Amino acid sequence: MWKNTLFYEVKNNPLIPGLSLVRFQCMEMIARVALDKYLRSKQTTSAVEALSRLLIDMTPLLESYDSNVWRWGVYICEEVDLMYKAWKVVLEAVYQRFSVRKSKPGLPKFMCQEEFMDLCVQAGLINESFVAREVGICFSLAQTTEIDEVNNTKHLEMSFVEFLEALARACDKANLPDNNPARPLASKIEAAMPLLLKLCPRQLQETFQVPEN
Repeated sequence: MWKNTLFYEVKNNPLIPGLSLVRFQCMEMIARVALDKYLRSKQTTSAVEALSRLLIDMTPLLESYDSNVWRWGVYICEEVDLMYKAWKVVLEAVYQRFSVRKSKPGLPKFMCQEEFMDLCVQAGLINESFVAREVGICFSLAQTTEIDEVNNTKHLEMSFVEFLEALARACDKANLPDNNPARPLASKIEAAMPLLLKLCPRQLQETFQVPEN
């Protein structure tokens, strides 16, 4: 099933890694598993019924990866909004610095996943609570869904608004400085902002006034 799913007519497409599943292939893989698990064993009588049954079985797992639960329940609130407004000039400077590797001249800048990884590493956000492999998850969950991930690259190009969410997810997981999961997200972001300030141009570091609580 894995080999059959990986087949793609267009060769050497950088958006389709040869040994990994992209989203449309993952959906096909789920369908193949459903047919093999339920239709082939005659537990169901049709492909639709088999797929429906597998999706019902997978519902608890799928719901645990629902990015909107965290987005609407934790991230989108007045406290986070005020914190980002207070540190906006720092956030913009950091975004500009880490949005050059794949941005083309004359076009809007964007941050790629490698640059977001560099930012998290250089800022010191990587720790026991937030390991390097989770950086890509924060990046992906913050991205707007791209319908065609085979011919378009928008899902790999993080805008400033998407960067703010990805950074908030990283701060939430890094949980600086005292690893207290009960602290509100705004407090976790505030603890990380001085680390980002150190990545800004020297002039900004010397002139920026840290907001008072």
